[in-house]
Amino acid sequence: MLRVSVGGLLLCSSLLSCRSSRSIDPSSPESLVNAYVQAQQATMQAGAGEAEVEALLAFLSDSFVYEHPRAHATIAGKAAYAEGLRHFLGSTRRTQIRVVSTLVNGGVVVTNQTLSFQVEREGAWQDDGRSQVTVFDVEGGRIARIVDFWQPREGAGP
Repeated sequence: MLRVSVGGLLLCSSLLSCRSSRSIDPSSPESLVNAYVQAQQATMQAGAGEAEVEALLAFLSDSFVYEHPRAHATIAGKAAYAEGLRHFLGSTRRTQIRVVSTLVNGGVVVTNQTLSFQVEREGAWQDDGRSQVTVFDVEGGRIARIVDFWQPREGAGP
């Protein structure tokens, strides 16, 4: 009898739904990060929900840590990060994440990205965005740590 775990099914469906025209190479940190960025973009769309959050979480280790030095923020643990993601669902739409450049050194992937999106302020959707540099530490085929360095685009929201 074939036995399949729910976690295995979620991971499988997440990897398949987030892949681009190229397959995800589990031995390639860059491929993993590219798939994560696609999943991140999906969580920032108007209709995003639990399925998008779970797809994103599939790329993270259980001991995942997120850091945002400018905000003096550290989120330790995959569950805590998931809670933060769920809090922001529906707050943005029309999100486009463009990876401008990527540097890879072993299990460290650094991306330079531009994000454009709309955010609701005072009952109206307004254009917003930012540029950011993100450092991904990949261990054992999963993202173990993300450090985000970003600031709003000049002229974009508060």
